[in-house]
Amino acid sequence: SDFQPSDGQPTESNVKKGVPVWVWILSGCGCLGFAGLVVVPLLLAIALPSFINQANQVKASEGRTYTGSMNRAQQAYFLEQERFSESVANLGLGLAEGTENYQFQVTVLDELAVRNVASPKDTSGSTYAGYVWVSTLSDGSTWSTAQICEGPYSPEPPPPIELPTLPTSNETSLPCPEGFTLLE
Repeated sequence: SDFQPSDGQPTESNVKKGVPVWVWILSGCGCLGFAGLVVVPLLLAIALPSFINQANQVKASEGRTYTGSMNRAQQAYFLEQERFSESVANLGLGLAEGTENYQFQVTVLDELAVRNVASPKDTSGSTYAGYVWVSTLSDGSTWSTAQICEGPYSPEPPPPIELPTLPTSNETSLPCPEGFTLLE
């Protein structure tokens, strides 16, 4: 047979022509190392802020959604019980006093008005204050109205608003607490 043991010296039969395999392997790892050290962090730097912003928007949406749900549940509760609920649990929404991102609170302001608050558990969220009130219209009928005000993060519920003479039209809104804006 043609096989002859080598004494470690390269011969024409045991040397391949071109670039050795180990050079290809090392250069391939070099490219991967470059991608791992430069390209991946660059892509993360571009994508991460967008991802964080979307996560914050989801949290904000949760606060608005639950405040709106509490407002509608308060309207239904008033229709059935002729008074507002004093707790989130009595609203029949299946909500506890909070979620992973928000803490909920109900405050009956008087016999015809209630405030529902979703307070964020961390500083990146907004506080939502929902108000529901019942007014008597000029024709003698009663009307229930709800609104949501958005404000900055606060570990405490928003300050109470002074209830003006409750609106006597379904076109009127209550003033939001200081630092809050009315959501349409």
